[in-house]
Amino acid sequence: MLNADGSMSSWNGTLSRTQNNTTETATSTLKTVVYDTKNAPLKNIIGYLKIIDNEDESGSAHNTLSYNHIISYNNGTGTEWTIFKSIFEYNTSGYPTKETRSYYDKTGTTTTGSTDINTYEYNHL
Repeated sequence: MLNADGSMSSWNGTLSRTQNNTTETATSTLKTVVYDTKNAPLKNIIGYLKIIDNEDESGSAHNTLSYNHIISYNNGTGTEWTIFKSIFEYNTSGYPTKETRSYYDKTGTTTTGSTDINTYEYNHL
């Protein structure tokens, strides 16, 4: 599903992939993506808002605060997940200057100890 602005919201679906001549099916669940109300760093790049992909390329003019996507394979081969929460620091124009992103286990309640820190600098020519 998409939000009114065309950004990702949530979905439930099925997937199929072939690895080592074996086809696997899975259920895919993206819980509702939570965005802030500030400006995404790439907001003014032509075409950026038309990109809808996973995680950072969400098609939103805002920043992703919470993301939870789980894929469970039906034949018992496992589960894949990407779950994170981000905390942003902003400049006076409402653009992020720093993002601290923490990743979580498949329950979404315990951090994995993995953290990414992204810093943003803006150049006005």
